[in-house]
Amino acid sequence: MGRTPALKGTSMLNLHKLQVQQGANELFALVGELPQPPVGHQALGEQLRRAATEVRSSIARAATQPDSPQHYAAARGSAVQCAAHIDCYRFLRVIEPRQYAAAMRLLSPLVASLTKLAR
Repeated sequence: MGRTPALKGTSMLNLHKLQVQQGANELFALVGELPQPPVGHQALGEQLRRAATEVRSSIARAATQPDSPQHYAAARGSAVQCAAHIDCYRFLRVIEPRQYAAAMRLLSPLVASLTKLAR
């Protein structure tokens, strides 16, 4: 039996929601494992941790308020901030290239899914 288009769309939406929850948890764990930035750049580490926390918080708010895409948009903004901060970590040579690549592999699909949910 085939699915009706409405059910198929709902399944994809639920898949995106599950993906962003899992991605946010993985991002939070990854950020917790990164080394601290050097002296003079400690605020960068705090900003990264706050942005990763905000991704999770915004997704949680979206789960409690269905049909509220602004929370997914806020989560997307925080995820993009994480990417910018991780870029800074790379420029400062705080993280190794493999850590940077792992972070970007995690962030890219997370941002893409959040973009879809924010529409």
